[in-house]
Amino acid sequence: MAWYSLLPDHLAFWETWIARLFIFLGTLTIGPWAALVIFDLVYYLVRIVGYEIPIVGGRYRGERKPQAPNLTNRPSGRRRAFSLRGEATGEDSATRAISQTTMATTTEEFPESPLELLHMILDSFQATIDNFWENVDLLKTKALEMDQTTMAIFAALVAILLTQGWSKISKIKNRKKSRYLDSPGFPLPARLEDFDLATAEPLQLRPFKPKYHLTMALENLNPDELILMDKTYKERLQYRRKILKEHPDIVIAMHDESDQRIISAVSELYRYVMSTYLPVRYPTLFRLHETAFETGKAYMLENLVMKELYPSEVTRLNSPKRALEILYKTVDEDFLILLPEEDDDDDSASKETKYKLVAYETCYPAGFNPRKKLGKRLSQIHEPVPGYQEKLERSMDRYFENLEVGKYVKRVNWSISTATELFAAFGGLHSTGEQEEKIKEGGLDVDSTLLRCERQTLHRLPKSKAIVFGFHTYTYPISEIKKEGLGEDLAVAIDGLKDGSTPAIHEYKRGPVWADAVKAYLRSDK
Repeated sequence: MAWYSLLPDHLAFWETWIARLFIFLGTLTIGPWAALVIFDLVYYLVRIVGYEIPIVGGRYRGERKPQAPNLTNRPSGRRRAFSLRGEATGEDSATRAISQTTMATTTEEFPESPLELLHMILDSFQATIDNFWENVDLLKTKALEMDQTTMAIFAALVAILLTQGWSKISKIKNRKKSRYLDSPGFPLPARLEDFDLATAEPLQLRPFKPKYHLTMALENLNPDELILMDKTYKERLQYRRKILKEHPDIVIAMHDESDQRIISAVSELYRYVMSTYLPVRYPTLFRLHETAFETGKAYMLENLVMKELYPSEVTRLNSPKRALEILYKTVDEDFLILLPEEDDDDDSASKETKYKLVAYETCYPAGFNPRKKLGKRLSQIHEPVPGYQEKLERSMDRYFENLEVGKYVKRVNWSISTATELFAAFGGLHSTGEQEEKIKEGGLDVDSTLLRCERQTLHRLPKSKAIVFGFHTYTYPISEIKKEGLGEDLAVAIDGLKDGSTPAIHEYKRGPVWADAVKAYLRSDK
């Protein structure tokens, strides 16, 4: 049931049609009178503009200043008054008609039958219509009397007013179509009016190259595409909830729940995603509702797919950690929040800023326990990655420090997983240093061997200045890669792990365990 409904949910259909009927009758009743008033105002503006224009205007030519028209005093000089009997003309009849319609002095009896009343109303409308067309003729005559300069200025004014009016109407229509809250500093995403979740295919990523080089490999990202949706959404969310029940302390965490900087960052990200991005970008999936609680007016985001309702902002009744859980359960996206370390030293200005992980919600950790990374610097988080300290640490720190608000970037990485599910917090993707049995050629379980890709996004929050890492994990069966005719390309890329700038990355990705078996399958005729 909608927030504005007065009737029970099962009567919503009839309530909608009753509302439409009232709108129609109201328009039918008020419309003609409103049109007459608007026309009078336009007519008066035409005359006053023509009067005030320097050199060519009526004031310059010594004409009398126009008076605003009304229902009893027309520019034609003939006085009119309208009553339920129709139109009365002449000074005496006008006075008589007005007095007859005045409640304090009327002596006219009310119509005896509804039919007689209807005739009176129709007569009144007929008088209004007759007067309307008379005003049209007057406006045409006045327009013809205006010189070209006056007409041009008037046309320009009308064009400006119409443009501004149309712009406001468009904004109001867009706002009504998809209610949302402004998030200062964030871009407003483009609307996907007819987005169909059932037919939206997952992104097809094929990032492997002949040689692997350890670089940041960042590309510009359109902010509209910060969060992607596809037909696996509902299935993925059900999986995320299963993992949340099994490992709640691993998939959601905050370094210090009382730290105001962290609270502000979580609140800012939450508001943008839940109040602005989702209801605007995906109006067919999410809808924002205004409601009222004892504490005052509030907004709730309705997930039309999962049939759930969540607060649109973090409040004292909705803790930051709870907000992370709601994000986890609403979008198939992992968010990691980083803030610069606080330094009390006097010479801190001369030091490089180091960012550390302070909060996250993640269901798809790629071979590491995110809880153990909480509170650590970037360099400590990436310590197991071969070559990171020599090739990436300084450039990553500088990039994080200099990343501007409004700049959105993305990158993609890839690996091969064998018998490893999406939630891989306990290993299975990276080498642990322990001896693992090599998969023999022909002994590969093709159905459980996947190309695993992470689409990573990076942006800075405008107010808290925190940096947000976003991850969306995609998996593709290697049999699918082979059917596409890319089997040889992937096989070459696997060899390229050893031939690139960081050969140790081959062992880090467990290449010695699966590489030969996967290459043999990709190059086989089966």
